[in-house]
Amino acid sequence: MAKDHIKAENLVLCSKEDCKQYFHNKVSPNNKKMLGLEYELILVDKLTTLFVPYFGERSLSSVLSELATYGYKMIMDSGCIMGLERNNTSISLEPGGQLEFSTSPTLSAYETSRQLECFLLELYPICERLGIAILPTGYRPFGSAKLVETIPRSRYITLMPHLEKLSALSNEQKMTASIQVSLDYHSQKHAGKSLLLASKCQPFIVALFSNSPIYNGVVGNVKSFRMLTWSKFVPDRCGIPEFIFERDFVDNTFEYYTEWAMNKRILFILRQGELVSIEKLSFAEFLKNGYLYHEPELNDWVVHLGTLFPEARLKNVVEVRSADTCHPKFASGLVAFWKGLLYNDVALGEALGVLQSYDKSCTESLYRLAYSKGMGAKTHDGSAFPEVMSALLSIASNGLARIDNNKRDIRELEYLCDAVHNRQFPADILIDRCSDNDSIIDCMSFRGIPAA
Repeated sequence: MAKDHIKAENLVLCSKEDCKQYFHNKVSPNNKKMLGLEYELILVDKLTTLFVPYFGERSLSSVLSELATYGYKMIMDSGCIMGLERNNTSISLEPGGQLEFSTSPTLSAYETSRQLECFLLELYPICERLGIAILPTGYRPFGSAKLVETIPRSRYITLMPHLEKLSALSNEQKMTASIQVSLDYHSQKHAGKSLLLASKCQPFIVALFSNSPIYNGVVGNVKSFRMLTWSKFVPDRCGIPEFIFERDFVDNTFEYYTEWAMNKRILFILRQGELVSIEKLSFAEFLKNGYLYHEPELNDWVVHLGTLFPEARLKNVVEVRSADTCHPKFASGLVAFWKGLLYNDVALGEALGVLQSYDKSCTESLYRLAYSKGMGAKTHDGSAFPEVMSALLSIASNGLARIDNNKRDIRELEYLCDAVHNRQFPADILIDRCSDNDSIIDCMSFRGIPAA
């Protein structure tokens, strides 16, 4: 699975068909079933409980510089270290200083888990020495978005003003952290079924992974403040697009997604390594008329797809995005879950059958219940969320057994199964811990690698 890095692509786009062909070109062989994980963490200064600045002795640049000694290659931007790469894994900074670890393409959730564990074992002692707390949570627990400085990366300096014009909540992106899983698609129908199932599953993933009940130091009335924030961001670029529920979507996935994406505003293009801002043009308009002296290129389409944020996203991979950052074993369990459902045709069909009655209205209603009530919510037919999630987990486990009977992957999934069976959910655990301890940061922080 290749991540779509921003590359020099000078192939000129002439029509919508060229954009749609991009997805056809990314279809992977049926036997190529790679997995990818992006795991974001919020870092806070233990003394102030606020964001960690980029510059200074106890800073994000210091964290990255020390991590680089483990054999990473530094990724620079205008003389500043903005990321690291090693053996196809990468570490990068999000706009608000969130630290994101991206695994290399793997065949198993177990391999993904090992890569994540290696990264955390390197990160933890560095942060301890610098007085920085690592928070595996979905939302920054103290301070406001206005107080969080945007990372001095050229992409963000260009992007954030555009997002501010689109939404007054754009700065909230600097407060959130999530887990994202990427999977290959081996046909247009497989991509369509994957997006459809992922979209219908989102309420249950949101609920199970809700882990951001604290806002500005106070336990609020929602289980995922991160998801509440994203639900109000830019509705036409986020959430669950309506076209996914069309009857012929699975057979015409690339057409539907291309049409939807082309009608969204393009924010910027990349030329000679520099970002060029574009004002008030949809990608369709840019494709038709260009911008100034710039002709539309393939990489412009790739970049544009990365500025759209539906909960299940189509790029060179299918990317599923709805989980708050949680315990790392939850992250590897999520990889195993999606592998079991999306990489086995029987499991994919069974899971779609379980959720067959979930139309757009129902899914969106459950989506709102999920970030509000977490796993305490009920479906339209009165089923408790844990009951539905248990059924999906069972299908995923059987799917894993059919794929390669990888017992290690099934064990990774068992961490989620145990949480559902024992009714031990991240947001509820965090609320209970914080009620017994005055220090929210202390309750939320990693202490080395948490035991499975």
